Amino acid sequence: MKSSRTFLISSVLFLMSILTPIAALACQIDGGKNTTSGNLNLSYKIIDAPVAVSKPFSMEIKLCQADTPITPKQLRVDADMPAHGHGMNYQTTITELDVGHYQVDGFVFHMMGDWAFSVDVFTAKEKQSFNIDYTL
Repeated sequence: MKSSRTFLISSVLFLMSILTPIAALACQIDGGKNTTSGNLNLSYKIIDAPVAVSKPFSMEIKLCQADTPITPKQLRVDADMPAHGHGMNYQTTITELDVGHYQVDGFVFHMMGDWAFSVDVFTAKEKQSFNIDYTL
């Protein structure tokens, strides 16, 4: 009895150690960076790197809650130059590729300097914000 209980516990722990990284991978973009805000995780990557002045580029993002992709009620993604007090001269467009997986097009940084991406995620209960610094 004791050995079968030990075997069962060992088996469960083994399966958890295998499945946890698989779930986490579902919420990461290959070659991307990760950040958190509250109970949400954001993985992001600039698609058209390197970014150049006045050249349009896009970003890929994935949103997860507890390693599960989510589709929020609303998603807003933008960029600005905090030190200058202005944003871009363009508006982004967001395309959902899959649950919690998005492509954001329409970024254009019209000058060199310190920029900040802002990602606002509106769920049924709250708003979570991500701020990502970027120097061009």
